[in-house]
This record gives sequence, structure tokens and C-alpha cells, in this order.
Amino acid sequence: MTWLILWRAIAERTKGFEPDSWILMGGLAIATLAGDNIHSLAPAWLAPTVRVITVVTWVAATLWIPVLVYFGLQRISRRPGMLHFAGVWWALVFPLGMYSAATDATAAEIGQRSLSTVSLVFFWVAFATWVIVAVAGLLRAVRKDAA
Repeated sequence: MTWLILWRAIAERTKGFEPDSWILMGGLAIATLAGDNIHSLAPAWLAPTVRVITVVTWVAATLWIPVLVYFGLQRISRRPGMLHFAGVWWALVFPLGMYSAATDATAAEIGQRSLSTVSLVFFWVAFATWVIVAVAGLLRAVRKDAA
């Protein structure tokens, strides 16, 4: 499924990645969080495999972030002053929060407490993004009512 989403994101996006491209990273974060929960329930013979797959999905989600940030900045720099609120920007908020939760669970699962700091940073990034998108949406609604 990931390869199909990736293919669609590349093949159908002539102008670069859109904010909803973050959904793929969010899906990987969900898979990571699910793997962290499944690992504790898995039989002993399967637990190591679940742990490896869980770490791989977390690494894939992590590697997606710089790519998505790069394409987002490219989009903004191509059209400065043209960045307007659109409902699609909400698709950026959930994956950031999910990545924070998945990173925290992975930190506990593999015993890497330093990842808890990464999780906390992404929590605040997700929260700030939520506030920005919410305020932009409210401002747009107020402008429409005033017009």
C-alpha cells in the first residue's frame, strides 16, 4: 500500500507534494504505534520480528519528514505571498501528532530515552501547527463573513 501511495504522490503531483502528502508519514507513524502495542502481545517467537518491523516503520516515517519539509519549502518559495489557508492544511496536523506519539512509544519499547526528547519536540511542533491552521481557518471564516 505504501508503494502505491508513494507512486501516486510522485506520478500525479506535477507541482510537488501537497500538504496531504504528510498522510503517508502519518500512516507509517500509525504502523509504528500499532507495532509497539502488538509487540507486547506477540508470542515470544514472533516478538523480535515485530520489533524489527516497528523500528523500520519508525525510521521510514522519520526519513520522510525532511523530504516533506523540503517539498513544502519549495512550494512556498515558488509562490511567495500565495500561501493561503485551505482545508487540506489540516492533513499536516494529525501526522505530526501521531509521529510524536509513535516516537514516544518507540523510545519506551527500545529503551532509547533520547527519543523522548524528539517526541516532545514534535508534540510542540504539532501543537503549534494546529494553532496556526486553526487561526488561519478562523481568520478566513471571519473575512468571508465580513465580505
